[in-house]
Amino acid sequence: MTKNSSRRNRRALAITMILCVITVTLTLILGVLYLYQVLSGKQAQEPVPEAPTVETTPPAPTPVVVPDGQSSSLRCLDSYTARIGSDGADRVAAVCGSEELTNAQLQIYYLNAIRSFQMEGFPNGPDFSQPLETQLCPLGDGTLSWQHYFLQKALDAWQTELLLLQAAKEPRPVQEEAFKPNETDDLHGKYVAKELPVNNFLYQDQPCYKPNSMHQAYLDGLEEQLEKLAVNMGYASLDDCAESLFAGTVSAQELVEAAVRYNTAYMLFTEESYDITVTDREVEEYLAAHMAELSSDDDRTVTFRHILLIPAGAKIAADGAVVATEAQWENTKKQAESILTNWNRSYLPQRGLNYNFAWLANQESMDVGSKLNGGLYENIHPGQLLSPLDEWLFDKTRKEEDIAILRSEVGYHIVFFCGTGSAAREQAKQALTQEKALKQWEAPRKKNPLKVDYSAVELWVDTNPSPVLPVDVLYPDIAHERFPEAMVYFQQDFMYSPYGGGYVGRGGCGITTMAMLATYMTDTILSPAMLAERYPGYHDESGTRGELFRDASPELGFFMEKSTSKMSEIIAALENGQPVISLQHQGHFTSGGHYLLLQEYYRDNDTFQVRDSNIYNYGKLKGHQVDYFTRENILSGGATFYIMQKKITRIPACGRCGEDRVEKLMTQEYLCPKCAAALTRRDAYLALMAEGGQA
Repeated sequence: MTKNSSRRNRRALAITMILCVITVTLTLILGVLYLYQVLSGKQAQEPVPEAPTVETTPPAPTPVVVPDGQSSSLRCLDSYTARIGSDGADRVAAVCGSEELTNAQLQIYYLNAIRSFQMEGFPNGPDFSQPLETQLCPLGDGTLSWQHYFLQKALDAWQTELLLLQAAKEPRPVQEEAFKPNETDDLHGKYVAKELPVNNFLYQDQPCYKPNSMHQAYLDGLEEQLEKLAVNMGYASLDDCAESLFAGTVSAQELVEAAVRYNTAYMLFTEESYDITVTDREVEEYLAAHMAELSSDDDRTVTFRHILLIPAGAKIAADGAVVATEAQWENTKKQAESILTNWNRSYLPQRGLNYNFAWLANQESMDVGSKLNGGLYENIHPGQLLSPLDEWLFDKTRKEEDIAILRSEVGYHIVFFCGTGSAAREQAKQALTQEKALKQWEAPRKKNPLKVDYSAVELWVDTNPSPVLPVDVLYPDIAHERFPEAMVYFQQDFMYSPYGGGYVGRGGCGITTMAMLATYMTDTILSPAMLAERYPGYHDESGTRGELFRDASPELGFFMEKSTSKMSEIIAALENGQPVISLQHQGHFTSGGHYLLLQEYYRDNDTFQVRDSNIYNYGKLKGHQVDYFTRENILSGGATFYIMQKKITRIPACGRCGEDRVEKLMTQEYLCPKCAAALTRRDAYLALMAEGGQA
């Protein structure tokens, strides 16, 4: 090593030692300063670096049910939640008879059960934003999770739907004792060929249930309705909705088919419910057992008719109140008095004052809410009407057929008191009707038990986002039409049913035609035998007197508009949807006298749809083969035509099926009997689907 190198090394070592001393000195100084800050509370608040984030899987929600592992038990598993689109989609979860339910199909019924529950607005329901298997259900014995609860409802709904659809395939014979086709000969075999259009409307034994034309149109439109609903819910299409919910395991078409099945079952259930009757004795027994829950401080209800007269030239406010001068009010009062004074009480002498007044109200009243049905309001509760009417109608001294002229803020009223009722009795009738509607399906359920393999069940659907489901498009039953077209009765099918001094089969075309009209207008089976027993006085040696169509109609709930012989008026009425009764003399249809029901006019070929009660005509008249007749056919024997008012499918005063009107007679919403019955049917169906008919 050279001297120069040795000198350089010594210099570097000295520099290193100096740097070390400086570093140690600075460290000591900083340490002293930090200790001073700590002791004096003045240390710097520097942010502490966060520890690195470690991604962890959140713990799975804890189910609340202890599983028993038995494949036939609802408690088999503590949770049925599986990964969407798992291999279990095609696995069979349940069997009923020869039908199988896969897990993929089960998802629709499961969601539908949840949506039905949500729509009913039950209190104390689950938190649908959280897993249902982690929430205890307080219903039943309180030991199941909400997932278990809705799973059971879904399986019950599937079983019930199968039973209803199976019932729809079974024969439907006419139950009426008076109905005796072919009593004298094989008339149907000889004159009513299977291909004749009349078979679509004929009162006869049916091979199976067939939805009426209005119901079928609704079923045919379900796909379009579901498509619109999906778009309104924010999906691009129904296909997008199905994909989002079911990840390819359930298609949009399967959603449509599920909605069709659900609604077809409801329509069959509705048809079976129409003819359920409740006796007075059953009501009394129900009241005795449930009076505590049904009674109230003022249980009375009233039924009345009224004619409303609004002052001429008056201004009507948005709330329906009438603003008129005293002179205008006085003139209206005199008008009411004049109508009452000139009222021809003998106009309908055989039918009574109630129906006579109904005809008068139909002609004179300005209340569009009730004019169509003869000014009728049924089962009104205290406080539901404007005070002048309320006070008069609920006066405890009021008697049936009392009449008064009253003034209210909407006009003058000629009021006819029909009678009192009981809110509790109405509730009892509705409850009993629903009870009977459910009980009729108990036996079929026992014959077709449900077998579930709960170990195979998987649920992967969620309520968020909102699904499109069958219950969302349940038929609303607003127009209440059981018979959108007039039914055809043959008088020969009631050959020896008594009618006045004769029989329906001979000389009973008039009462049979009235039965067609009444059944159509009221949506109630009113056969020729029923009406012949009710109106025997309208039969004479020449047949049925035409006054029947004017006199009996108000009692049945509809009205005749006029009689005419003008073809222009007949055509105008038919095009407006008004049925027309034709009294025929010798001509195309008869060699003597005959009644026909005309329901439609086809302007494109100037022809008429005819409902004919004479079975023999179906074997010889060409028009019955194509279901229309020419103008010449109709006029060849046409003498008198009775134009009826249009069928009432909505009660304008009703808050559910009616439309807005100017007069505000009600202080509370009015529910017409038709809507009350429809809601009873709907509630019974939903209960049947949820509970299988069991409370």
